[in-house]
Amino acid sequence: MSKGTGVASIAIILAIAGIGLGAYTIFFQIPDIDPGNIFGRAELRSNQNILGSGTYVAALSSDGMDHNGIDWDSNEHFFTIITPGKYLICISITFRPDTIIQSCVGFLRLNSDKEPLKCYIYINRAYTGTAQTSDMITLKAGDQLRLMGTMQGQGIISGDAEGSLTFLSIQLVQKT
Repeated sequence: MSKGTGVASIAIILAIAGIGLGAYTIFFQIPDIDPGNIFGRAELRSNQNILGSGTYVAALSSDGMDHNGIDWDSNEHFFTIITPGKYLICISITFRPDTIIQSCVGFLRLNSDKEPLKCYIYINRAYTGTAQTSDMITLKAGDQLRLMGTMQGQGIISGDAEGSLTFLSIQLVQKT
């Protein structure tokens, strides 16, 4: 893939995801991405009830693609890195609280203790809101990645049934 194709691909991905700043579109350049086509994506396919304040693992389901270099644990809902390197990580989590104005947090849990990515949103009752973020993270073989959500009170983490954007996607950019 040439640099021009890479930039065009990123612009198309951002356009499909609906990422932009009003009349401005975000453009950035990532080096050629194709270290063995190692990628993974998992999404929430139905609403997940949140019965009280706390932190929850989003019960994602894999997209069913052959991830070639990344394992998916469908029982515990996490990716395990097989191929070490720098990864582009994107997280998105949609909340619908049951109480007035809540602070909701989506974050990536790395192994059992680190949280390298976080996104915040304040939502009024009966409305949905999506928190999203992305970054480049260096990962080792054996690292585990989970999408987590924290909510004050009750509500749901919204799944595809409501056209939400609750997902975790990863793409190897550079092998180490």
